[in-house]
Amino acid sequence: ETAPDVAGASDLQSRMLGPNAFELLVEVAHDFRSPLTSVLFLSETLRDGHSGEVNALQRSQLGLMYSAAFGLASVASDVVDLARRGLDLVDEEPSPYGFVEVFQTVERMIRPMVEEKNLELRIEIPAHGQSEGHAHALTRVLLNLTTNAVKFTNEGFVEIGVKQLQQGRLEYYVQDTGRGIPEDRREELFQPFKTRRGGQPGEFFSGSGVGLSIARRLVEGMGAELEFTSSDQKGTRFYFVLPGPVRR
Repeated sequence: ETAPDVAGASDLQSRMLGPNAFELLVEVAHDFRSPLTSVLFLSETLRDGHSGEVNALQRSQLGLMYSAAFGLASVASDVVDLARRGLDLVDEEPSPYGFVEVFQTVERMIRPMVEEKNLELRIEIPAHGQSEGHAHALTRVLLNLTTNAVKFTNEGFVEIGVKQLQQGRLEYYVQDTGRGIPEDRREELFQPFKTRRGGQPGEFFSGSGVGLSIARRLVEGMGAELEFTSSDQKGTRFYFVLPGPVRR
């Protein structure tokens, strides 16, 4: 008679190798999201001292907890969206949005990770500028790119911003002083579920490429193209250009 745990492992292996393997992965990712969101909220609340004073060591540990939960929650959300929504990721109607609100959302989410790695976070935006477009999709792209920038930067700064170009266009960008993207990884950079190679201790973010694949599709859904430049000396800069003059 087969032991229950052996039988269970064999059944799981059969399902993971079967035709519905991806659907199973999506269901697991979906089940991860709610508890991970709770961990994010609680760790941030504790870290900021809303439940009582915390010392420096506890604040650092809570920052690590936040970073780990944030990375896992991001991967879970990306997998679910990639599977269930395909290319149709930008479904909201264009509407007015303020630069301050969009970038403050990104800053609030990324700040614990930046502080944990002792990096400088720079934000360059017009003080009271507004535009029109897809604020939710834009925020998600910037958050994804900033998360990656923090992941691969061990010293220096991460800068996020928007600048006005000619003909009323807006260039959004994320710049870091990290180690750059190796030449042999650039062609597969936006491929989801690529094989992970290497990795650094203390990294809490996915190496699967799902997040960048989602980011590129979101940018394309907004009518632009996600591009990047990278070098060992200057780090990496992701950017995309959207129509939309600054309104005050």
